[in-house]
Amino acid sequence: MTFHFDTLLCLELLCTMTSAFVLASARGPSAPPGIRAATLSMVCLGAAFGLLLARDGAPEWLSLLGPNALFWLSAALMHHAHRAFGSGRGPVRWTAALVAGSVTGFSAMIALGAPYGVRAISSSLVLAVLLWASCFELAREGGLTREPSRKISLALMGISASGLTLRTLLLLPSWALATRPTTPPFQMLVAHVPGFLLAQGFGMAFLLMHRERSAATAKALASTDALTGCANRRALEAQVQVELAYAARKKRPCAVVIADLDHFKKVNDVHGHAAGDAVLVEAARLLRSSVRPGDLVARYGGEEFCVLLRDADSTLASIAAERLCAALRGMKCEVNGASISVRASVGVAASPTDGTEPWESLFRRADGALYRAKEQGRDRVVAAL
Repeated sequence: MTFHFDTLLCLELLCTMTSAFVLASARGPSAPPGIRAATLSMVCLGAAFGLLLARDGAPEWLSLLGPNALFWLSAALMHHAHRAFGSGRGPVRWTAALVAGSVTGFSAMIALGAPYGVRAISSSLVLAVLLWASCFELAREGGLTREPSRKISLALMGISASGLTLRTLLLLPSWALATRPTTPPFQMLVAHVPGFLLAQGFGMAFLLMHRERSAATAKALASTDALTGCANRRALEAQVQVELAYAARKKRPCAVVIADLDHFKKVNDVHGHAAGDAVLVEAARLLRSSVRPGDLVARYGGEEFCVLLRDADSTLASIAAERLCAALRGMKCEVNGASISVRASVGVAASPTDGTEPWESLFRRADGALYRAKEQGRDRVVAAL
């Protein structure tokens, strides 16, 4: 089978420009972090393929230096795009320094008449380093568990980086080769087939990661209180059905704790609503830090919080509620030079282990205990009978 190098370049150019167009059309207020760098990387990659196609009609220095410089710049921009998307961090200096140093070094090689083998080895090695760096950015800090589609991007980058690494190793014995062979050998195929995969798949893979993140963010926003970051009422009522079913299946109790901040209206009246919001945020933080990792803290409404405790009977729930009360008593919220403290009245109710009590009944009993706590002087815990 005859290998047509220019045909592959035409396909790479077409795919790269398509990816650039798709990425450019996604730019806007809701665009993913790194979209500009991703788009520019495809533009640079396409320009590199274009220069390779026009190599016979271009000056020798341009046909040699231009494509390689653009390949390196494209890979550095891919690294920046993945870094911005994954961690929100800006570009790192070493990639820019590597590209600048490589352009300078490659220019010197051309001027000194370095053999094709040396130039090809250095070009492939720089590209491989930049692409392996993208793989690291995609996988770092548990990234593959945040957006499963990152595995597609990692596979694309990994295949390309592996192909270039393999090409570097295959070229080492031929480092003194004076000129590029007329018929592209296996080494050239190893270098360009992964490039074709990147040109075809980079843009789609990048946007797929963004789509997954947007869906996860929308789901989180639908179940999270915007002010405090706790679960909202909708999320609580969905989770409590899961907990009650679990309690019935395992023959274990679960408990509900309702905490209402005492005299919260006075905080708003004296210090303003901004101060009241700050108090709610701090109270929510203390509540979350005072429960077990598997327990759910939700803002039920206004200054009322609800805590769902797994595997907790009335006694254990009351102990946990006392711990929550103590945490709130020690709270000091500094707002505009004023130190604001709050107390809470808390009601507790535990479900029977057979799972027959519905959520409405369980909540009503905890709410009744809360009102008794307020009637008895506030700043206390009362368990439902």
